Amino acid sequence: MERVNLVMEVDAHKQYEFEVTDVDGLLGATVKWKMAKSVKGSPLIEKISDDVTEIEISGKKFTVYINPSDNVELAPRRYYHEARVTDADGFTRPVVCGEVIVVDTLTTGGG
Repeated sequence: MERVNLVMEVDAHKQYEFEVTDVDGLLGATVKWKMAKSVKGSPLIEKISDDVTEIEISGKKFTVYINPSDNVELAPRRYYHEARVTDADGFTRPVVCGEVIVVDTLTTGGG
């Protein structure tokens, strides 16, 4: 599993692209991405590739789309994120994880 740390601005659109290098492709796979206060915390943001407006798959890559409505209520701090892939045979495994540093911007009143 790859460790990738991210930065997310409050009340803003964001796209995160990840690549799964040890597969031929993600055709027929389902990707789930979650963000929580900790590894064992309840998800604050959840995305799934069943909806291409949430996660888009292309070849070995997937892109997670964050909308302002997803993060407008988040407090600036460090969070945890993880993505899991379920392949066409039903095998599930984590492929990426790390920290998400949520920051205020000047226009959201934090700066």
